[in-house]
Amino acid sequence: MLSLVSVHCAPSHAEEGKGLDFSGSGFLTLATGKVLSGTHDPATDQGFKCPCFISDYAQGGVYEHGAWQFEPDSKLGLQGTVSGGSGRYSLTGQIVSRGAAQGQMDLEWLYGTFEINGKLTL
Repeated sequence: MLSLVSVHCAPSHAEEGKGLDFSGSGFLTLATGKVLSGTHDPATDQGFKCPCFISDYAQGGVYEHGAWQFEPDSKLGLQGTVSGGSGRYSLTGQIVSRGAAQGQMDLEWLYGTFEINGKLTL
């Protein structure tokens, strides 16, 4: 399998208004691959057009025999933080759309912070 990866990071920015601040950024990975040769075992192909290459089993990244494919490892991610109360609390999250999931957006992680005092954050 041959692959080409390009990564782009968007600049972060902040907007102030009505007591809430927002900052965000993102990333994009464009990857392509093609299975050139291999063997086919019908007992293990699990419905894929094999010979095939599993690039990311957990995320469903499988390159099938045939044409060049962009979907298995390409992804777009957006991250953002909303904070308020003079920076005492914030909510941060990341959503990702993977080509293997056919463009579905998934919440990867989300967490909140609360500053109890200048030395302690929960």
